This record gives sequence, structure tokens and C-alpha cells, in this order.
Amino acid sequence: MATLPNSSNRAEELRRAFDRAFAEPHPTKDYNTDDLLCVGVSGDPFALRMSETAGLLVDRKIVPLPSSRTEFLGVLGFRGEIVPVYDLGALLGYDERKAGRWNALVRAENTIALAFGQFEGHAHVARGDIVPAERLGNGPVYIQEVARVGTIIRPIVSIAALLEAINKRDDLPQMIKEEP
Repeated sequence: MATLPNSSNRAEELRRAFDRAFAEPHPTKDYNTDDLLCVGVSGDPFALRMSETAGLLVDRKIVPLPSSRTEFLGVLGFRGEIVPVYDLGALLGYDERKAGRWNALVRAENTIALAFGQFEGHAHVARGDIVPAERLGNGPVYIQEVARVGTIIRPIVSIAALLEAINKRDDLPQMIKEEP
């Protein structure tokens, strides 16, 4: 019988590598590249810009709260804060509502977390490999660019567009609505 690698050790390695990317000084900045988090949602590849994220959490307990929004999963605790958690797949239009084991903390006035199923690594991508996305039909406006990462084309999730859509809704828990 084949043995599986210890997933908690792998998760810890990935978490340390992600944290190091924010902690280590960058002596020179290549302004012709972007750093992306490569994530998977229901088996499909996506990317988040590291400049729009504040951290990556794995296997955090999400406390469900009632909401009429299917994409709102509940809240998690992080460094003394109560952080609302949204299912990235549901926001992107996927039918299944499932709290993924990974949560990307989003840089915003009020921190939120986006839950997704797979963390596939970090990519340093040349700006020339990032192009505007073609909108097809009435799909989500959250995908405005795509990146070629190796041989994979990854739609880049626009965090700003996601936050705008989340904050427009009137039925959100009061703790995350921005005051006018």
C-alpha cells in the first residue's frame, strides 16, 4: 500500500514559504513582473495577486452564521479579529457551496477571507504574460485579466471588483459593511 506524504507538514512548508515572501526584503524590485498566488477552485486554476492579499491560512475553523448569501460561509478568528469568510467558488459562479481548507486574507479596510480548495503555489509572472480577459456573456466581472503561468492559463481574480460586489449587498452582516 502506498503511503501519502504528511499533508500537515506540506501545509506548514507552504505557509512558511508564503510568510517568507512577505518578510524577506526585496533588494531590487522588478517592475515588469507580478507575484501571484496560484489557487484551485473546483479543479479549475485561478490566481490572486499577492499585493492584494495579507496572508494565507489553512485549516481554520469557520463558525457558520445565518445569511441569505450563499457565498458567505461564516467567520473565523485571526489575531483577535473576527474575519468574515466568503467562498471564492460561489463568488465566481460555481454551484457547490463548500468551505475550502485554504483562506486568503484580503487587503481591505475591513479584512475578509476568501475560502478555496487548493493552494497550488506562488508564481513570479512577467507582465507580458498577463493580458486582459475577454468577457463572455454575463459572467462575473471579477476576472479582468488572465496570466500564463508555465503552460497553464490562470484567470486573475480582481479583489477590488469582488470587494465592491460584496459591499454593495444590503443583507451582509453589519460587521463587514463599509460605512458611507
